[in-house]
Amino acid sequence: MLPLVLNEHQVNLFNFYWAGEVRIGMRHGTSLYGQVSTFARSQRAEAYHCANQLAQAGRSVTITVSHHHYKVWVCLRSCETLPSIDLWTAIASPSS
Repeated sequence: MLPLVLNEHQVNLFNFYWAGEVRIGMRHGTSLYGQVSTFARSQRAEAYHCANQLAQAGRSVTITVSHHHYKVWVCLRSCETLPSIDLWTAIASPSS
């Protein structure tokens, strides 16, 4: 499934605590997401590549777009299925 792409003004941001760190989250509709990565406007292809890799791995992914950057988000429900893995470390530095 392709990632959902939203204007950053369409989402609500919040902070949450996960694995000993305060993380940035966002809400869209009834879904909660954690920020995976931020890309400069000039790195559009990299942002979409990152999001597509996560989507192909079975995660629900959203990309937000602003005038200055792209942000990739993963649904926090996707994290529930991997309790023993530090998801944030695994997806922040993809090895493929």
